Amino acid sequence: MAGNLFKPKRLDKISHALLLALITLGLITATIPGAFAWDIYATPSTRSVLPGGTTTFTIHVTGTIPGNPNVQLLVSPPVLGISASFTTNNVPAPFTSTMVVNVAASKAPGTYEIPVWAHPEGELFPGPGNRATSVYVVVGGPFDFSITLSPPSITVKQGETARFQIILTYSDPSYSGTTITVQVTGLGPGMTYQLVPSPPSLAIFTSKSTPTGTYPITLIGSAMGVTHQTTAILIVTPEQPPPPPFDFAVEPTLGSQSVKAGETATFTINVRLISGTAEAVTLSLIGNPDYSTYTFNPSSGNPSFSSSLRISTSTSTPPGTYALTITGQDGDITRSAIVELFVEKAKSESSISISLSPPTLRVGETLSIAGVLSPGVAAEIEIIYRRPDGFELTKHVTASSSGAFSDSFAPDAEGVWSAYARWAGNEELEPSESPPATFTVEPPAPIPTAILEQIPGGLTTLVAVIAIALIALAAISLSRRGERRAAAGIPTRKCSRCGAESPAGSAYCPSCGEKLQ
Repeated sequence: MAGNLFKPKRLDKISHALLLALITLGLITATIPGAFAWDIYATPSTRSVLPGGTTTFTIHVTGTIPGNPNVQLLVSPPVLGISASFTTNNVPAPFTSTMVVNVAASKAPGTYEIPVWAHPEGELFPGPGNRATSVYVVVGGPFDFSITLSPPSITVKQGETARFQIILTYSDPSYSGTTITVQVTGLGPGMTYQLVPSPPSLAIFTSKSTPTGTYPITLIGSAMGVTHQTTAILIVTPEQPPPPPFDFAVEPTLGSQSVKAGETATFTINVRLISGTAEAVTLSLIGNPDYSTYTFNPSSGNPSFSSSLRISTSTSTPPGTYALTITGQDGDITRSAIVELFVEKAKSESSISISLSPPTLRVGETLSIAGVLSPGVAAEIEIIYRRPDGFELTKHVTASSSGAFSDSFAPDAEGVWSAYARWAGNEELEPSESPPATFTVEPPAPIPTAILEQIPGGLTTLVAVIAIALIALAAISLSRRGERRAAAGIPTRKCSRCGAESPAGSAYCPSCGEKLQ
């Protein structure tokens, strides 16, 4: 019986402890969610500062706390050589405060974590009812920077803009973003400038009135008591006038040509660039005669270039003078030139032939030529005789209406001769020329020996007889002349030597040369 009583009593103690634990857990569960409905964070999370310098962070306390107690901001544990203060503190959440951080001048460079706490009034510190965040202060070495303009030189025309890139380099990356105050010097008349922060650049605007020349542009940068400068060269050249518009000329090398119907005329056309940038020009022709065709080779091109214009007529092309307009076109630009084409009536062919007789003859003998012009037409014909030494003798004969003509010719030199006939043509017929015909001329025939043998004294006697005969003929002629003069009443004188009559006043006899008395 005693054991049984004991047992129920022990069970009551255990139940009481369990109940107490459950009640405690319920109270904790009921209070914790309300405590954790607020928080703290900082912006930015990192700042850079020089030894002896000051920087700031923004502390954000968010949410609400049951009972709306004041919240204290504090740094714990403090960092030696770095102090912090809050512009807003000990007020209910939510709120924002600026934390001012001061770094001692003796603080060594490095990165330092600063723990920031938010402590509600009435809560244990530290404890679960507090909130914490951290910021980092980067303490750098001595501040310095370099500044450079790139490129080192720019050339622009009057009225154009030069753009330089500003290159900044810091002695410590922690100083990146430090504001640099800049100043620009060296601008010329009519120049202005503009600074662009991102990416850092310098734009210099020139005007059309800016004098040409070389300008050293100096950029001076200052920050935190440090000053540096850099120089770049700006070269201003004269403003260039706008390029001239495209223009060209069409120039034939010949102004006119003459062809017979059925023939082809060729003109060379030069397309010359006058100004601007060359563009494609297409050639065309108007005014060509009926029953004709034309081609350009090439038909188009970029000036300057040459093209060959061929105009092919036919036998049906009417004779006349034609003004041909050659046009070159590129878009709205058209340039033209005019040439003249003279078309003559087409002529029929003619032919001429000759025959010689005899083919061989002697000096002193006569050669006969007979020829025919076809078609038959009355015309003047030239007959050309060519001696063995190349000398040519031209004779003119007239052909009858049937085209027949003839000539005779006594060659005066031995050797092989040639002869041919030619005709200049007329409005209906083309000119023509005969093939050359040759003939041989031999020496004159010798005097027969038999005749000389029958004369006493031979050749000597024959020559003397001929001389005496010639003198007698001369004397008779002079005598008759004197008789005529006497009959006409003209005074005469008789030669005492040969008896020939001579006009009065003559000093010598015209027959024998005797001096008259």
